[in-house]
Amino acid sequence: MHGTGEESVAFELSQGQGEHAWRDASDRAVEFAEAQGPLPELPDDQDAPLVADQGEDPQDGAFGRHGFQVGLIARNKETLEALVGELTDLGVKAAAFPADILDRDALASAITEAGKALGPADVLEYSPSPTGPITGAARTTVASAAAQFDLHVLGAVTAVGQVLPQMRARGEGTLLLTTGVSSTVPAPFLANVGLAMAGLRNWAHALHAELRPQGIHVASVTIASRIVPGDEVMDPDVIGARYYDLYRQRDRAEAVIGDPEAFRILAAGQAAGHG
Repeated sequence: MHGTGEESVAFELSQGQGEHAWRDASDRAVEFAEAQGPLPELPDDQDAPLVADQGEDPQDGAFGRHGFQVGLIARNKETLEALVGELTDLGVKAAAFPADILDRDALASAITEAGKALGPADVLEYSPSPTGPITGAARTTVASAAAQFDLHVLGAVTAVGQVLPQMRARGEGTLLLTTGVSSTVPAPFLANVGLAMAGLRNWAHALHAELRPQGIHVASVTIASRIVPGDEVMDPDVIGARYYDLYRQRDRAEAVIGDPEAFRILAAGQAAGHG
């Protein structure tokens, strides 16, 4: 369904440190580039919504304000419950379904349970942040590449596989797959992350081409800058509105939010500094 109302359902999948894809331009990434060494693996208790300082995923509120029921799937139960409470206070019907995205069976079960509780998904939005080691290009190993590929690509394949059959049967639905700017701008200090995100972006575009004739809209969303509350581009509400517009307009395979060129300059500067 392309309208709004109580029956519309959006499933939001997130996992990780919360600053989402704009982490690519974060101080932590810069520090990593300067240090030329892998970041430590993120602890399990650092799950957070994509906009950690707002306590709310911008997509959740954006879709909820337009009459969607929202199913939230992430690893941290307490964080999810807090988000459900905040959305409920806004008048949004929301429910939490804790699952580790890296656990394929648990993820599939969570999506199944969300469907039972809220109905089939009209929109699936997939946006995990990187967890595990982040490695430079020359230090990327099979293990570090596989860790990010499992999260970004195989997690998305699992999630899409759970909702796509019903979307195809209905002849409608939307899949929004989120990446960071390293999916399009090579950054040596984020090599294994960019490797995985580029794969996810490529798959999103392939799905767009294949499923569009069947009435299903697929798009990648590239977050190219960090969140800045009050900013005309990177404010959480503005970002959320871009996701909703992408769902409504259904005419694009990709949206880029932020300034990829600024990150390109950052990446080039870091590479030159360590050349």
